[in-house]
Amino acid sequence: MIRTTLLAKIVLSLALVWCSNVNAAVQIVTKITAVGINSNNVVFFNVTDTIEQTGCQSKQVVLPPDSAIKDRVLSIALAAKASSAKVALRIAGCYGSAPTIDSVGVETGWIYITD
Repeated sequence: MIRTTLLAKIVLSLALVWCSNVNAAVQIVTKITAVGINSNNVVFFNVTDTIEQTGCQSKQVVLPPDSAIKDRVLSIALAAKASSAKVALRIAGCYGSAPTIDSVGVETGWIYITD
């Protein structure tokens, strides 16, 4: 009985650790090298460092056309680019083949200008 309980605790602990790493959000401090919007109304900005998000590693961050935050993100990205300031990003997941800070499932992302 004790061995079964101990084994169950170990298996549960390993499962929780594995699950927490599967959807772990990526955080990075980097510089913005380009900012734009395409004809599909997708806001994007390029950064100096590769974002190692599972499923969509890239140096470009995108916000989908229906994103509620894309106008504010565009403003922050333009300010950071114009001032050559670094930004801190929390990537929430992927939109197509690119990282996004827009909410993906339960994950949320963010951007802010830093030193």
